[in-house]
Amino acid sequence: MLEEAAQTHELLETRGWCLWRCRALGDEVIVVLRDELVDGFPAGYPTYLEQELESLLEVDDSTLKLIHEVKKLAGATVTGVEKREREGATG
Repeated sequence: MLEEAAQTHELLETRGWCLWRCRALGDEVIVVLRDELVDGFPAGYPTYLEQELESLLEVDDSTLKLIHEVKKLAGATVTGVEKREREGATG
């Protein structure tokens, strides 16, 4: 896993994008982009900015799948994730 992370980092630094097969999304392939200025990546895959992926680390599976569907259908961009307290949770 460390080798894959290092390879991803290197690809993002050198060409600005890489392809990921994402287990959390049913093994679908996505394009990870360093930033919104990157071009030359393969068309036909949903794109995720590095910054978007960082904000999605703590979302539950159903939220992640919903976001993924919106990205596939409309090319949406994640601008932020609101953290909500679960009902019945005690503080």
